Amino acid sequence: MWMSDDPATVSSAGERGYGLSHTSAREVIALVLVIAVGAVVRFYHIGGLPLWTDEGFSEWASRQSTWYLWTVLPGFETNPPLYYTLLKGWRVLFGDSEAALRSLSALFGIATIPLVFAMGRMLGTRRSGWVSGLLAAALFALSPVHVQYAQEARAYAMLAFGVAVAMTGAMWLMLHPTQVCGLADQSSPSKGRVPQMLGLFALGMALIMWSHDTGALAVLAIALPVIYWWIVDANRCPRALVRLLIASAIAFALFLPYLAPLLSHMGHVRSSFWIQVPDRWVIEDTITRLVGGPSKWNVAVIVFGALAAFAITSLWRHGRRSIAILLVSVGLLPILAELLVSFLAMPVFLERTLIYVDIPLYIAVGYAISRIQVAYLEVAGAVIVLALLGISLHEHFRDFSKEPWDKIAAYLSRSLQPGQPVLLVPAWVTPALEYYADRQGAAFRMVGVPADWPEPSHSQPAADAVPVPSAQKIETADMGRVARLTRNSQRVGLVLRLAELHDPDSLTLREIRKTHVISESRKFQSVTVIIFSGRKDDDDGRKK
Repeated sequence: MWMSDDPATVSSAGERGYGLSHTSAREVIALVLVIAVGAVVRFYHIGGLPLWTDEGFSEWASRQSTWYLWTVLPGFETNPPLYYTLLKGWRVLFGDSEAALRSLSALFGIATIPLVFAMGRMLGTRRSGWVSGLLAAALFALSPVHVQYAQEARAYAMLAFGVAVAMTGAMWLMLHPTQVCGLADQSSPSKGRVPQMLGLFALGMALIMWSHDTGALAVLAIALPVIYWWIVDANRCPRALVRLLIASAIAFALFLPYLAPLLSHMGHVRSSFWIQVPDRWVIEDTITRLVGGPSKWNVAVIVFGALAAFAITSLWRHGRRSIAILLVSVGLLPILAELLVSFLAMPVFLERTLIYVDIPLYIAVGYAISRIQVAYLEVAGAVIVLALLGISLHEHFRDFSKEPWDKIAAYLSRSLQPGQPVLLVPAWVTPALEYYADRQGAAFRMVGVPADWPEPSHSQPAADAVPVPSAQKIETADMGRVARLTRNSQRVGLVLRLAELHDPDSLTLREIRKTHVISESRKFQSVTVIIFSGRKDDDDGRKK
């Protein structure tokens, strides 16, 4: 039976959605086309840019043994090992080129599109459901932020996919309280879907936590509206509570192996110097990017915000308060929480850890436009929001770039002889540089400051293996090692990434200049490369 948006025509405040089982051929074709567009923009030029520093770490991690990924890596890496393990298997099948390494994220991004469609579709009537779902899916497919992170060998696209999975399960449950409470007629086709949606909800919640430590904020943002739904819409139904508790227990059990490392990371909260406390401009830019509008166009934030506000108001007025709270919670709570933590404890506010907050935004925008009763205004609204994202996506492909570690490796190879040292500040840029140095046959020696980046055994590292150097500031005590490594080399390279954060006093540069002079220097975005030559009198002294 098709449901209308009018509360008077339905028997339960939660059961007004357009059933997912009623799918027409037109909808299937339209959704396939949207998925195809999303796939095209995610695979377009996917291998054209070099791996940047964090992607270099992903490539390095995917080369390590499974034992290392699940026992040693969680001791120093704040991201869970699941993505690196999946990438390890992925590279066996598809290789280790830039495109191959990034295509796993592209797959997660593409798989999220039909979930966004399903959520938008559930909110509407027979006519408006497919419009809201299709438009929400199209907005997600064209979102520049999601295209960017679908073309990055990191876990952020997997994080957004996990949020979409959990939200899809949660939204279906919210729209079917009678079925969840076991009060529906036994012949109801949706009654048998309750276990499936509970499983989807549990799987999504676990996947969120396995994607990133900050995923706990997304879990909280989804869990709180579900609790509200159980109290208000499900009238504290005991069977619904038991089912939700079982689903939560399954999610917890799936995540349990990583719980100890997560608590350890939380127990060592400290001020991070590479993530800065966000100011007004960072916050505004991040929100603009997450909305997806063209750069420096506040009109996009206004348009999307106004449509989302209309959608939330409409949902609330028609009795779907749990759904309204879910969309607002997932869209805003993680942003506010990261800002609060950044100002009170340690800076954690980052665009990439919040990319999922625009999923409820796009669902709300799609729903708002589908509620427009005048056909030409509905079409105009859809064209406007899609055009805004289209312009922004064009800007992304035109202007976006990554740290050119391929060019940095080539530059160092031309400037240095085999065996001559390149000091890397910080040491964890080693994997990205190594990735291209190996492919180019470069023979310079990479030296981390204050310590080398370790290359553990591919089978089982020693129990006393040196941990990967953390992001720490260079100190005067580290200069003795720098002097020993450079004083007997005629030419020395120095690679500085965000030196003002890692070596603000320029200690490494000053130490090398005691015995060498700068012969050339180049800037590669946030990376500075300096080539030093030994002084003639020092060289003569060494010969004597």
